[in-house]
Amino acid sequence: MATNKTVKNTRIGFTLIGVGALGLVALATYIRSTPPPLPVKPLDTPLQRNEPLQGVPGQKETTIGKTGGDPQDGRQIMVPVPEVDDKGQLKMKSRKHKLDPSGEDARLSAVNEFLSSSNIVPKGAKAMSISMRDRTAVIEFNEAFNKTYGTIDEQTILTGLRMALGQFDDVDKILLMVSGKPLDSLGSVDTTEPLDVIRTTSKEQPVDPMP
Repeated sequence: MATNKTVKNTRIGFTLIGVGALGLVALATYIRSTPPPLPVKPLDTPLQRNEPLQGVPGQKETTIGKTGGDPQDGRQIMVPVPEVDDKGQLKMKSRKHKLDPSGEDARLSAVNEFLSSSNIVPKGAKAMSISMRDRTAVIEFNEAFNKTYGTIDEQTILTGLRMALGQFDDVDKILLMVSGKPLDSLGSVDTTEPLDVIRTTSKEQPVDPMP
């Protein structure tokens, strides 16, 4: 009886040892397969208490380093304005036009403001763009501008355009274009070649005959 009991206890002991060994193997496998914890990097700049957070309702955002004003603020151009005096003589007066600070083109604005002030061209007639070729301003008009005008109106339009762009030091001549081609003529005036600008500092200028 004692021998049988000893054999039984020995078997139980080996069984427990085997189970324990399996547990150690499993634990070792788990440890090897588990990646090490990532290191915690400290903040380069610690958060300050009461610091506003962007995008959080109720918190105000401020822009640091933004300066007020615009380099084009205060820029003005001269706009020719045709008027008839008491003697029936057509003269060119002028008014000032403040450019939009958002980036309004000074040359293009001078031309279109003149056309609007002239009350001669059809509604919707305007210059679409102005490009520079050497010292010649090439004015691209839309189709509404290309129509027949009376003799005085033709003279007024051309004089006004020459004066409007004559205020710019880098412009010596103007060339009129419609649909990418030079305007053949404006009434009796040949406009296929560039025309000289008119430079004046006077607020009132008689309409001179075309050269």
